[in-house]
Amino acid sequence: MARTNGFGSVWDDRALPHHANTPSIAPNQLPQEYEPPAPPTNYAPTLVHADARTTTTAQAASGGTARTSPNSHVSMRSPVASSAQRQNGTATAGDAHAVDFEQLLATSNKITETVNTLRTEPPLETQIANGRTDQHAYQQFSREVRGYPLASVLRHASLPPLVQERYQREPPNTECYCGIAEPIGRAWASVGSALFIWRPGIAENAPVVYDHGGAPIVAVGWLKPMPNVFVSSVGHVAVVATALTVSFVGVCCSGGVDTCPEQIVLQALPLYSCPTNGALANCVTTTAKGRVFLGAVDGHLYEVVYGASDGAGAPSSLLSFASAAVARRCKVLNHTAGMLSLLPSVVPNLLPSFVSPKLHPVDQIVVDDERHYLYTRDSNGLLKVFDLGGDGRGSSVSMKSKFDLKGLPGIGRGGGNASRARGGDASVRAGEPTALDIVGMWPVPVAESRLFHLCVVPSDASRLFFSAARSDPTARGAQHPRPDRLEHRSDGVRQPPNYHVTTSATAGSAATFLGDAAAALGGTGGPATGPLVLAASGAGASASCILAEAGSAPGVLLLSRSPSAASRTAENAYSSTSMFGSAAHGMREGLVAIPTVGAACAVAQLRAEMEDTARGLLPGCEDWLAVDRRFAVITERETRVITETRPLGALSHLLSSGTCPSRQADPRRRGALEELFSALGRPEAAALCLALAAGLGASISASATAAHHSSGAVSGAARQCLRDEDLMGAPHIKEEGRAAPGLASAGGVGGPAPGLMSSSSTFDMGTAVVGTAAENLVYSGRYDGLRTAAARLLRESWDEPLFGVAGQSLSLGLAFRDAGEVRSLALTIEALVNVVDDTFEWNYGTKKTTAVVSSASANDRLSLGRYGVTFSGADNSARKRTRSAEAAEKEADGGRKVVAVLRRVTEVLRLVTLLQPLHPGRLALRLSSAERQSLANLTLKNFSSTRDGDGAIAQLCAAALDEANGAGADTRENLSLDMRRGCPSLFREEDRRFHEARRMLEKAREMPTSNVDARRKAAAEARRLLVASAVATDPDKVCPDLEALGEVEGVAELIAACARARASTDAEGAAACRAAVGNSMKRLSESGSVPEEGETRARALLLACAAQSDAALRSCAYAAAVQLRLDDAIVAASLSADDVQSWLAREGNLQMLQAGHIIDARCAHILRLLSRAKAASGELDGAASLLLDLAERKGTRAEGGMAVPSLEERESLLREAALHARAGTGVGAAGGGAVDPRFASAAEEASFRCQQFAAHCEARLKLLALQRRLVDHLSRGGASSPPPPPTLSAVAAAAPVVDNATLLSELDSEVVDISRLYYDVALPNRRYAECLELLSLSGRTGSEDLVTQLWDRLLKAEAKAAGGETASGALAAACSAAKVVGPAVLDASASSSTAAVSMSSIPLAHITMRLETLGAGLWPWTAPRPPAADAAAVVDAVVACAGGDAAAALEEGYDAYLRAQAPAGASADPRVRLRVLRSAKDLLRLCASNTTPDGAAYYADVASRWAREARQAGDPGDMAGESAAIGGGLEAIAVELRASAAGLGF
Repeated sequence: MARTNGFGSVWDDRALPHHANTPSIAPNQLPQEYEPPAPPTNYAPTLVHADARTTTTAQAASGGTARTSPNSHVSMRSPVASSAQRQNGTATAGDAHAVDFEQLLATSNKITETVNTLRTEPPLETQIANGRTDQHAYQQFSREVRGYPLASVLRHASLPPLVQERYQREPPNTECYCGIAEPIGRAWASVGSALFIWRPGIAENAPVVYDHGGAPIVAVGWLKPMPNVFVSSVGHVAVVATALTVSFVGVCCSGGVDTCPEQIVLQALPLYSCPTNGALANCVTTTAKGRVFLGAVDGHLYEVVYGASDGAGAPSSLLSFASAAVARRCKVLNHTAGMLSLLPSVVPNLLPSFVSPKLHPVDQIVVDDERHYLYTRDSNGLLKVFDLGGDGRGSSVSMKSKFDLKGLPGIGRGGGNASRARGGDASVRAGEPTALDIVGMWPVPVAESRLFHLCVVPSDASRLFFSAARSDPTARGAQHPRPDRLEHRSDGVRQPPNYHVTTSATAGSAATFLGDAAAALGGTGGPATGPLVLAASGAGASASCILAEAGSAPGVLLLSRSPSAASRTAENAYSSTSMFGSAAHGMREGLVAIPTVGAACAVAQLRAEMEDTARGLLPGCEDWLAVDRRFAVITERETRVITETRPLGALSHLLSSGTCPSRQADPRRRGALEELFSALGRPEAAALCLALAAGLGASISASATAAHHSSGAVSGAARQCLRDEDLMGAPHIKEEGRAAPGLASAGGVGGPAPGLMSSSSTFDMGTAVVGTAAENLVYSGRYDGLRTAAARLLRESWDEPLFGVAGQSLSLGLAFRDAGEVRSLALTIEALVNVVDDTFEWNYGTKKTTAVVSSASANDRLSLGRYGVTFSGADNSARKRTRSAEAAEKEADGGRKVVAVLRRVTEVLRLVTLLQPLHPGRLALRLSSAERQSLANLTLKNFSSTRDGDGAIAQLCAAALDEANGAGADTRENLSLDMRRGCPSLFREEDRRFHEARRMLEKAREMPTSNVDARRKAAAEARRLLVASAVATDPDKVCPDLEALGEVEGVAELIAACARARASTDAEGAAACRAAVGNSMKRLSESGSVPEEGETRARALLLACAAQSDAALRSCAYAAAVQLRLDDAIVAASLSADDVQSWLAREGNLQMLQAGHIIDARCAHILRLLSRAKAASGELDGAASLLLDLAERKGTRAEGGMAVPSLEERESLLREAALHARAGTGVGAAGGGAVDPRFASAAEEASFRCQQFAAHCEARLKLLALQRRLVDHLSRGGASSPPPPPTLSAVAAAAPVVDNATLLSELDSEVVDISRLYYDVALPNRRYAECLELLSLSGRTGSEDLVTQLWDRLLKAEAKAAGGETASGALAAACSAAKVVGPAVLDASASSSTAAVSMSSIPLAHITMRLETLGAGLWPWTAPRPPAADAAAVVDAVVACAGGDAAAALEEGYDAYLRAQAPAGASADPRVRLRVLRSAKDLLRLCASNTTPDGAAYYADVASRWAREARQAGDPGDMAGESAAIGGGLEAIAVELRASAAGLGF
């Protein structure tokens, strides 16, 4: 039954591998979800019964009835729905989509724990160490236990007649060799120059003969050749060595499979034959890389190097010998000859032993294909290790170390016949004893140990382990450490079985080889002659080996181990024994004896037949689902194939009747079944029952007939076992002193089972140690078996990447080798889930339990559901019944969760299979680099149980549908339909609507722009579909299309709908949807032909988002607008949305700013927007207050700190704050409460406060301007803390000296306090003008002496800076400074906190005196200088200092100076007074020119007084004339002013 999905991939039930005689999935058991009926028009996969299916199981074939599973999808797609909803069919659509990933992940973690338990096997060294003191390290079993075979002879036959006839025709001394060709599953024998190959154990199988007609064959090896060397029909090569040559013989296979073909043909390859140059081969070994090595009698190691004609397939350095003269494509190279090989052959024999040590024949070569080591063993017991290179292809094969076995104690104490073992394939040369009793050796697999690398077996069947390199637990592949030693560790010894032979078997009889177990282990017969041959199979805890016995009782002894981890996978704490051993007790092996006819010559595992029967099994499940393990034995008289029965085969044999045996009807088989369950443990046994019920596994043991093992019979019996409460036990709450119901002991219910695991025996193979639930819940075997089976199926792929990404191409990751494995695992898990649906009642509910319990009498036997917890008599208490019902419900819930995970895994695998036919490169290009990298990091577990995996699946589905869209609408629809049917929880109806909407958007974009109506209609329909499928819509995928169509409002609506659909179940997903608004806003802002057009579109989107009811979406939109600097859009949105200002205040950390904390640049920008929003809405007072806080906020320049606003930015903020304050109403500033009695109304008070606040802002602006001037001065390298003037020493001492660099950093980062600015910056740096302004701005000028000193220092500094020989330049500079500083000081006084302008910072009389004294040349120099002729400059400077008021300058400057007591010093000089009077006369004339009559009278009095002063100033002396002239001029002005006052004009 097959169905094509439209891309060429086929769902085929044949992908599930099974043998013809294997219980398999019948056609009526195929997963119905793979080919469901077409969905109806009202297809609603979210409803329970809308997607119901009926599964007819194998019960119908065995007389049972079909069951309906209406909830087959719900438990997977809606694990959060309650059990009552799933049972009653009331799950809502929201439940179906609300996948509880936390629950899925928790269950997946439990499966991971089980997987890790299966993987966790103690290393070999630990098992050996624990096994030394274990009295049960070996356990003897009979060949059958309760009727099922542990080991049996599958088939046997005498040696082929052709071989016997050829041997009879050969001379008496002809050497014969035999062995097993493991790669092709054949036995071989060489007689003279003839090679015979046949199927072992089949009498009718005629051997294939190859006879080269030359020298006798001395050794044979079997090679899987390197690729591209031989034609494709040559699958294997027989390497035939004679005394003279080495030849390749092609093995052409036909029919069957390559590893076990039905027919073979031997074809000579004449180009691949070369001389051995005198080397007589003793053994031949090949590697997995296709290399051939020979061990020779001369003790050297040789390699046969071969290749194609051009040298392909072999190292070029080794094939450089090829030439036209020698038409050969192979050559023998000696890897151990050294320099002595260049001497004549007789010379080395003459040299002493320390120069040329004697070499002994190489008896065995072993290759470790995992680590790429090669070991040799010679007949004298010398071991050597060689390095084949990190990849196994190294051209230089050198010996790294050696070890002499003769130095080990105990070697050689057994019989000598044991040394007849020959070679890696166990070929034997009859009758040639060797010096040491060494059976053989084999490499230790990496999975078994990283400390031990080689195992050597002496004749007493002990095992010696050697290390060849340092131990590296993390090494993989070519990273394995290279060999550098060969040492035997004292702890690396596995003791021998120490058995004795007591009975002999007649040749050809089926009698027990070693007798019963007691006699075999404790008999008094003579010691055995020792094992002859040994072959190993498997690795770790599942390894087996077989020993062939020589002597009077020929036969083989099978030593077997089975996974001990299997008994530790469940969460139960019951006591269980293990048939094959437990790691807790060290290595334990079971021994089974099989008789043979004649002494064994060779034995090996038939891997070819095993691979044939197990072909197609999932990786990691070969040993679990294998029913047997096969060995071939060649004796002197026959060939036999021996099977070691695996647990699955044993269970299948016991269930061959088609029913679960009962104790009454079939006590013998029932006892054997209980014994097998006890030996395996319930979890492992239940897992095997599930495997049989699901039709998994390889072939059933060939000892059973197909009639007894029909798939329906065994499957139905396995289901009965799963329902059998005595076998599976019941879930319960563990109590102290109470044993688990069911198998209470190793023997099961009803007493101990005799035989294999008798309770009276002291033998104990180990107890399964498992975890328990938090409430001490002990699960039944059903649940533990389900988890074990799931873990075994997922073991190899669960934690491996599902996809691999190479560049821009997708491929399967490490989880699977090919798509066939993916399909096979999907079918296998689906079959397992079907069995669970048909067999387990996971819908068991508390309500049902209560009804059953309440309706029963106290003495009745109660059976709760299918869990069979029984109580009687005193045990029948209400508390125990309630606890048992609770345990049953908890187990049912756990089972449903496991099934939900398995269903989701199945859907993920189906999706992977559907994606396989798509072009991987183009599919990968539809994903971003981040998405591709995410895929590479996700495992199968992640895809099945995490949100990241679910998101990646959505991306894959979208990319796949986009890729399929290029192939046509039908192809896209077919893929969409396949995904909906095969992956209903991954690709739902909403996904279909989403992709349909995307297709409509693409069509709308392709329409001509002139067709406005059609484009708008298509876009509107797409919007409707997208909003309806919001739960499956990815906004980032569709928003660009909506934006291109101008559907800005649709973008906001869609994002809001997507976030709303995910809000209740997926908070992270909802947040991701809302974040899409930022991407859309960015695209819109960058669109358009001009920036203004893009900003207009982005503003429209912001306004549309602001109109949505989703507060979180609005916040995301505001944040995106802030990031994109769409300031005008935010301000516009604040006028229509009420929450814009509150969001700005919250995001800008307004409270932190008002508390004086530091905020970053983003917060400052957001609060700046808030001030704009307040101003736009009319809140000018609040805007001004916020701007002031922003202007004066703190900042730091520390690395990683907050941003520092520049002084220019602070000044701009303050200026804007002042403007808003002047224009504000003051309502916010006035606040509530009663009106101040000083004001007539609240409005008047508010207006006053506004003006007051504006004045404060202007004062801060003035202060900031001063700070900027000081910063400029310091940044230009101004003075650094000069010594203050003497009169200012007390002031300077009050402030500590601060370094200017520190000051500059502080001044540039924040607004400094006025006191700090004065004392620490202006005064120490002699910035006297700024000092005067700061004093005036503060409103507290201090003492008059301080102000006059500051003016003196200012004028003196300016005068001295001007230089020159006369006072003219100094006077000009001083007057210029006074004209600038005076108005500035007055302006600062006007901006101060005082109510009126103060002149205290401008002592006009003192300034007049200093300027006139300076003009006279008497100050500030110690020696007088020529006076300055320009007197008008002084008048102008004094008037400027008076604020441009000449009358004030006259009255408070000149008149106040002249009235004051004449000062001492230079200022008392008559020349100074005369200059003052001269300037006063000019100023008086200026004032009198524009005055009233009253003013004229006043000025007349002043002029008369000054005239008298002028006459006195120059009398007597040289200045009498000048003083008289000045006085006369003043008198004339007085006369004129009096006349003007009298109305006569001036």
